[in-house]
Amino acid sequence: MPSCWYDNLGEDQSDWNKLAGVYKWSDVVKNKNSVILAWRPDIKIRDMFDLILYENIDGANVPKESGVYKIKAGEEFRFMFAELGGQYLLYINGTLLGTQANDIDYKVVGKISAWFGGNRTAPHDMHIYMNF
Repeated sequence: MPSCWYDNLGEDQSDWNKLAGVYKWSDVVKNKNSVILAWRPDIKIRDMFDLILYENIDGANVPKESGVYKIKAGEEFRFMFAELGGQYLLYINGTLLGTQANDIDYKVVGKISAWFGGNRTAPHDMHIYMNF
């Protein structure tokens, strides 16, 4: 959505915002061990966004910036977390974006919904529509 694009967060400009994912239910918290679809605006191109596979591994943030999917504001896309042999894979519009790097077996998971990353709050109200 165009309302989610910004280019004025200073030190937090390169932080990743979380869109959806899964976390290990027994950890209780969603940012200890999780596999997430994350986003941030491409500050060079207005209304363009980067999507990546983002992990929390034992509480450490591990963004997979080597695999970036570009999407325009307002463009519909489909994502899917697939589990294969105890590892999660993230697909966007049928393209494999990344594979879970840690060796955690997510037998029972909790669902993660959107939250804004970084140390500061969003610079303005943002609106997204998501069916997850």
